[in-house]
Amino acid sequence: MNKNRSEVKKIVANTVWVAAAGVIIFAPCTVLPAAQAQQVHTSKKPAVNGIRLSTAERPSIEDFKWYLDDVEKNGVPKGVTRETDFDNLAAKWKCLFIYDPEAKDTGRLYDFLTLTLSGAEGNGAVTLDWSHMFAGDEDIDETRMEDTVLNMKWKNGTLYGYGPMNLSIKQFYSHNGAQYAVGTLTLPDGTEGLVAMTRP
Repeated sequence: MNKNRSEVKKIVANTVWVAAAGVIIFAPCTVLPAAQAQQVHTSKKPAVNGIRLSTAERPSIEDFKWYLDDVEKNGVPKGVTRETDFDNLAAKWKCLFIYDPEAKDTGRLYDFLTLTLSGAEGNGAVTLDWSHMFAGDEDIDETRMEDTVLNMKWKNGTLYGYGPMNLSIKQFYSHNGAQYAVGTLTLPDGTEGLVAMTRP
């Protein structure tokens, strides 16, 4: 599939479908409690606060318990160190997109990927390497999808990605031996979502 150019992604009541290059995937969509999501990938790397410290491993729901169980509800914790130097934030991150976070239409959809920041502040790019999506009780493999590349703008510690979708990552910070980032996204059809990122 090609999310970068020809993909059409629509969310309708009780069904999500992704169409690209003539391929359509149907999956029922119900609210997926984070606690019930099955861990698909494991890592031999050590963990900090339960987070597996390897961006080489495909991301899983376990990598984002810090967000789902705490930060999404309570905000960024006090005492963290804010990161504003782009050079300290470039390269790969484990990333989670949450579509329909308030479950108004389809129920929450969890899209896991590896996000890479490259270039420099004034001339950079965001590359999205898709991994898998939890849609209801379905785990949809997205590893064969073409990477999506966004143009990037960095301003005063905030990252803006724009192109096939728009990203706004307003808070980068480090805490207890790992780096984190949180923000929002908007798809071309107007669907909004949340973004969480982490790495050692």
